[in-house]
Amino acid sequence: MLEKAMVAEFEFQGTLHRTFRAMHDAIAEEWLSAGGSNTPEAILQLLKQPDELLAAEAAEAFGLHGIASFNRRSLCDAFARIRNDLEKRFPTDAQD
Repeated sequence: MLEKAMVAEFEFQGTLHRTFRAMHDAIAEEWLSAGGSNTPEAILQLLKQPDELLAAEAAEAFGLHGIASFNRRSLCDAFARIRNDLEKRFPTDAQD
């Protein structure tokens, strides 16, 4: 029973995540990609903004304030992780 309660705690937009970190990474990725509609160039432009601003905008847009499993600092960290590993998170379909 404890395991089920822990898993359900890390839910974002109907998707369960194994860890607190994975959930925050999913929030950041969803915000940056705009549900898959943003281009790599648009994502790069967004990532020019400070992590704190990105986190605030995402939290507001997704209505995350007051959700027990949400942590703004963790969301800032997620944006920083994505910035540092952008090609892995949002690969481009470069064809030769």
